[in-house]
Amino acid sequence: MKFKNSGFSLLETMLACAIGLILTASIYQVYLIIKKNYFIETNLSELQENMRYASNILTRNIRAAGFSGCRKIDDLIAEKHFTEHNSNFNFSLENSIRGFNSKNAPAYLSGKISENTDCIVIQKSDADITNLITNIKPPATTFYVYQNPATQDNKMLFLTDCDYADLFQAKNAGGSIISLDKGKIEHDYNLLDSKLGRFTEIAYFISNTSRKDSFGAPIYALFETINRGNREELVSGINNMQIRYGINHSDEKVSFYSATEIDQLKLWSQVKCVQIDLDFVYQNHQTKKISFDIALRER
Repeated sequence: MKFKNSGFSLLETMLACAIGLILTASIYQVYLIIKKNYFIETNLSELQENMRYASNILTRNIRAAGFSGCRKIDDLIAEKHFTEHNSNFNFSLENSIRGFNSKNAPAYLSGKISENTDCIVIQKSDADITNLITNIKPPATTFYVYQNPATQDNKMLFLTDCDYADLFQAKNAGGSIISLDKGKIEHDYNLLDSKLGRFTEIAYFISNTSRKDSFGAPIYALFETINRGNREELVSGINNMQIRYGINHSDEKVSFYSATEIDQLKLWSQVKCVQIDLDFVYQNHQTKKISFDIALRER
């Protein structure tokens, strides 16, 4: 018995190719949709992470504005029991938190802040406080501690026993011996009552990163400077920051003012909370604003 072998006809071949193309196109469309959704989800996840990080870092440091390890710091200044060995800084209740806009920012921030955005500068003694090993007797240019809190980037130190205080720059960043860069400590400090920690002035502001996105637009970010040094990028994709400052009135209601208004009213020492608006940029130049309030610690 003989069998006759035959292939597909031209019509069948064309029909099979058409079905294959349709299936391939459908699979490719599904792939593009999945890829697009993945891209969107990734961007949103990154956006949410950046929002959390920006709000956390601002909240943590701004809330600590004015921290000195001693609530009597302003009394010490008034009674002239506070010695500042570096004229660049003036640690006081009024200076512990200050706000500026891009037009009236301090000279060391000139040209760094994006136009029409706000900047906030806070001063504080860091929480990594160490104890003295020996008493300090005036006039002293060196003394001994358990751990040197100075680092290569921040050698500004704050020493206090709540009766006196000294703000100075250390020469050295290691070992148990602290040497003053200039000046002498003119007060007695008892090792049991005295604390030494890093002094930090931090400025937060929005600035151009000098990078561009896929559309050729400039990328902006939240930056900081520590003790008026070089700027450091914290969170990219933030193109605006607006800040208002809360003052408690006699009826316990909080009213918010711009930095310019607080300056005019001379109320920096009465600021109790800070309200911050951040504008984030993500895919296709969409923007998302977050707002949060930061209650200051008792100063």
